[in-house]
Amino acid sequence: MARAARKDPEQRPLSDFRAEDFELWLRRPTRFRHAFAESTLSRYLRTAGYFLDFCAREGILCADEVNVAWLRKWLIGPDPAKPAYSASTRTVMLSALHLLYLHWQEAGYALDNPVEKYLAEAKATQKRGGRAPKPLPTVLSWDEQDALLAAALDNPRSATGARDYAMIALLVVTGLRCEEACALTVKQLDIAAATLRVTGKGAKERVVRWSYDAELLRTAIAHWQQYRSSDSPYVLHTRTGAPMTHTLVYQQLGAYLNKAGIESRRRGPHLLRHTSISRQLARGVPLLQVQDNAGHESLATLQRYAHLLV
Repeated sequence: MARAARKDPEQRPLSDFRAEDFELWLRRPTRFRHAFAESTLSRYLRTAGYFLDFCAREGILCADEVNVAWLRKWLIGPDPAKPAYSASTRTVMLSALHLLYLHWQEAGYALDNPVEKYLAEAKATQKRGGRAPKPLPTVLSWDEQDALLAAALDNPRSATGARDYAMIALLVVTGLRCEEACALTVKQLDIAAATLRVTGKGAKERVVRWSYDAELLRTAIAHWQQYRSSDSPYVLHTRTGAPMTHTLVYQQLGAYLNKAGIESRRRGPHLLRHTSISRQLARGVPLLQVQDNAGHESLATLQRYAHLLV
C-alpha cells in the first residue's frame, strides 16, 4: 500500500505522543460546547490506543503517512464485503480519530486530517450510488421481553439474578443508556414517584418518568433491595459495591438472551434502549415524554420506533 510522503521533516514522530496529552486536550472546558461524558472520553481514548497499535504494526512513524487507504484498512479490514466493525462502531472510531488528528495538528504531529478526506470520499460515493437504506431499530417482542426478564429472575445465584433482573427491568422500562444506568445512584431514583434524574450526553440533566410501567420496576428494585449493599451509592453494583460496567452489562445481558433462546442481531444494552422507546410508544406514552425520557434532541428520531411493537 502506497504511503503519503512525509511533508515536514520537523514534524513530531508518533513515538513522542502521550495519551495523557490527548485526554487533557479533550477535557479542556473552553474547547467544546458541552463536556464529553466519561464513557465517551474512555471510548475515544481506547480508540486512539487501537489506532496507535495499528500504526505500530504497519510501521507508520508519522501521522501524515496515514492516507485514506490506510484508514480504510483500519476501519474495514482486508475484505470490504465483511467489515471488521459495524457501521455504528466505525462512526465512533472516525469521530475519535478526527479529534485525535485535530489535537495532532495543534501539537505539531500532523499537517492534514485524513478523516476529512475519508468522509469526503464516502459522501461522494453516496451521491453517485444513492444512500443505502437505514434499517429499522431492532427491538424485542413482548414475549421476548417477558422471557428475558424471566431468565434473569430464574438465576439460581439469587443475588446476581436479583440485580440483573433489576438491571434489565430498569433498561426496558426507562430506556436509559447503559452508562447512565451504571452511574445511577440511589439518590437519583424515586421509585414511589416513578421518576429519576440522570445526567446524559452533553452533561444535560433530564427527568425520566415511567408511570406506565411503575409496577414492573418497583417489583424488580424491591427484589434486588433484599440483596444490595447499603454501603454502595449505586443502584446497580458488583459484589464489591462498585458500579456495574458496560462490559459487565453486555456480558450478563448476552447470557440471559441466550438462556431465553432469543436470537437478535443486536446483543448489547442498546437493544433494551430501543425496546424501551418502542414499548413506551406502544403503551401510548405522550411523544414529548418519550422524547424527554430518551434524551433525544429531535422528535423525528422517535418516528423510527413507532409501530415496532403493537
